[in-house]
Amino acid sequence: MAFPTFFLIWPLAWLLLLVIVPVEALIAVRLLKTGQNKSLVMVAIANLVSTTVSIPVAWLMVGASSLLLKLVLRFQNNIQQIMQVAAC
Repeated sequence: MAFPTFFLIWPLAWLLLLVIVPVEALIAVRLLKTGQNKSLVMVAIANLVSTTVSIPVAWLMVGASSLLLKLVLRFQNNIQQIMQVAAC
């Protein structure tokens, strides 16, 4: 289930960068007192790296937690079946 959502979220994240990067660059210019070009490059690189790394890592974590939950539920079901057999 997590696999298809990855392909929906990742392209949207790249599109959002078109809005996020200029806004963050404007804030960086005001707060850091840097030039517009330097702020734009700095913010763009940071956001590109962050998006490239964080979304696949988050997707892997969701997939791993989903598998772990399935294993726990299967184990719990097996324990319940053993208890039912032992009660008979």
